[in-house]
Amino acid sequence: MTSQDWLTSEPIAHRGLFDNKEIAENTIGAFELAIARGHPIEFDVRLTKDGKLAVFHDMSLLHMAGLDKAVEAASWDEIRQLTLLGTNQTIPTLRSVLEAVNGRVPILLEIKKENLKPGMEAEVAKSLDNYNGPFAVQSFNPFSVLWFKRYRPAFRRGQLAGDFGGQPGMKPVANFLLRKMYFNYISRPHFVAYDIQAGDYGFFERMKKRLDIPLILWTIDTASKRELCWKLGVNYIFEKPGRG
Repeated sequence: MTSQDWLTSEPIAHRGLFDNKEIAENTIGAFELAIARGHPIEFDVRLTKDGKLAVFHDMSLLHMAGLDKAVEAASWDEIRQLTLLGTNQTIPTLRSVLEAVNGRVPILLEIKKENLKPGMEAEVAKSLDNYNGPFAVQSFNPFSVLWFKRYRPAFRRGQLAGDFGGQPGMKPVANFLLRKMYFNYISRPHFVAYDIQAGDYGFFERMKKRLDIPLILWTIDTASKRELCWKLGVNYIFEKPGRG
């Protein structure tokens, strides 16, 4: 990997640049548009039923692709035929995204994993082992972050966090531990990416002082949120509708 200064200095395009009308999120088209503007790219990866790494955010394929099925319950042969939100764009594999980006801009790969099943992290690591370009990995799942600490310590790894108390299925104890990032003591992330909606200036200023690693905020979609990041002196993951 090359220098990781981009993680703290270059605003990162959330799922590429897209409008979910002409250009769908997490597609080669969205990534190409971000690359053309020189933005690092954040994107999501999920494991399919047959062990393929699909670049896709949602647990279910229903909203984006019209198939009422979870990604992890679908085979790649099913997924590869789907188009997104009425466009002709399809869901790419991690390998195809890495080949398309080819080190032209840095990438921030989010591992989407809501369970403790083994295997996904190793597959992601294999894809990145010979990738010639700057990258980092991140996840809400602290055990995914811990996996990279143990087995790929040279990879830059980040802990995603926020306040998810209102989400279905989120138990208060689990939300408390994740919101406070107590798992950081074992997974030792290199940076924290935190939901900007979970706090205000004072909250994040205190967090910056408490953390001994960089803080990145997400998702920045208004001028006021961007100005808060500037005031705090932190990098951010942004979403810019349309063609930027």
